[in-house]
Amino acid sequence: MKYAAELFGTFVLVFAGLTTAVIAGGKVGNVGVAMAFGLSLLAMAFAVGPISGCHINPAVTLGMVVSRRMGMKEAAGYWVAQCIGAIIASAVVLFIATGAPGGSIASLAGAANGFGDHSPASYSMAAAFVAEMFLTMLLVFTVLGATDDRAPAGFAAIPIGLILTAIILAGIPVTNGSFNPARSIGPAVLVGGWALQQLWLFIVAPMAGSVIDLAVAPGAYWNDATAALMTVADLRTVWVTANVPEKDTSLVAKGQAVDVVFSGYPGEVFKGQVLFVSDVLDPDTRRTKVRTAFQNPDVRLKPGMFANVSFFAPKRTVPVVPTTALILKNDADRVFVEVAPWTFEPRSVEIEFQQGNQVVVKSGLKAGDRVVVKGGVLLND
Repeated sequence: MKYAAELFGTFVLVFAGLTTAVIAGGKVGNVGVAMAFGLSLLAMAFAVGPISGCHINPAVTLGMVVSRRMGMKEAAGYWVAQCIGAIIASAVVLFIATGAPGGSIASLAGAANGFGDHSPASYSMAAAFVAEMFLTMLLVFTVLGATDDRAPAGFAAIPIGLILTAIILAGIPVTNGSFNPARSIGPAVLVGGWALQQLWLFIVAPMAGSVIDLAVAPGAYWNDATAALMTVADLRTVWVTANVPEKDTSLVAKGQAVDVVFSGYPGEVFKGQVLFVSDVLDPDTRRTKVRTAFQNPDVRLKPGMFANVSFFAPKRTVPVVPTTALILKNDADRVFVEVAPWTFEPRSVEIEFQQGNQVVVKSGLKAGDRVVVKGGVLLND
C-alpha cells in the first residue's frame, strides 16, 4: 500500500506542477508554477503521509535511509514507485499539451530540466549542480526536521510545502527547478535527446547533499554559536582510515591492494586500494593514518563503523634473524657473522622492522651469511 501511495503522490506532484508549467505557465508565471508544486506537496503530505510518509522524492527517501529511519530494501521500492508515478504524470501532461493547436513534444521539453543551452537563463553545468544540490539540501533538512519526534505534531506538511515553493521559485531560472530526481526523470524519458543526456545531473546533485545527522527541530532555541545543527555528507563514497603501527609504515604505499572486513559484515571482504598515506606520524599513538576509499551506492557502509584492514605488500626476499642474534653496542645493533670455520666478526646491521621474535634486516647482511643466533654476547669482547 505504501508503494502505491508513493506512486500516486509523485504522480499528483509532477502532474500538477508540469501541467501548470506547460499549459498555464504563460499566465501564472514562475510564482504560479512554484505554488503548484508546493501546494501539491502540502496536499499529498496530508493525503498519503499517514500511509507512506509522503516522500514522493528519491532525495528525501535517501535522507531517510542515511538517518536510519528506513531500510535500503524499502527505499528501493519507494524509488521505483516514485519514478513510475513521475513518468505516468509526464505522459498525461504530454497528451493534454499535444491536444491544443500547435502542441508538440516541445511543449513538455520546455518544462524539462537542463543546463547550458537548455537552462532558462543559460546557467552553466557547475552552477546548475550547485543550485540543485544545496536547494535540495534545504528541502531534505526541512523534511527531517519537521517530521522529527521533537517537532510539533500535525504541522509538518506546512513548512515542507512552503520550502518546496521557495526553492522551486529560486531554481526555475537556473534549471527549471527540479530538486527531485523523479520529477526530472519523467519528462526526460519522453523528451529524449538532450534531456536524457543531461539527466545525470538531476539525479546526482539532489542525492549528493543528504543530511545524515540532525540536532535541531523547528521551533527549537539554540544559543551555542559553535554547535553543529546538522551534518551533510555524500555517502556514495566512504573512506576507511587505518592506523598503521610505526614499525609497519614502510610496508604501506599508495596504490597497494587492501582487504577490509567490517564488523557489521563479518563474512564479507571489501577489496580496495590505498589512496593516501599520511606524511605525519601521530606522536601519541606512534601510528600513521592510511586511507582507502570504497564505493557505497547502497549506503551499506555507515560512518563510524569499525573494520580490520589487511595490506598486501609485494613479495620480496630479505634477511631475517631472531631477536636473540642482536647485540646492542654504542646505541647500534650488530650481529656476529661466521667468516671462517669457528671464526666470527661483528657486523653492524640496520633493522627495518620487527615481527614477533624475528627482525627483518635492511642492511648489513646478505643471503647465505651464517649468524650466531644465541650467546653472541660471549663474543662481544
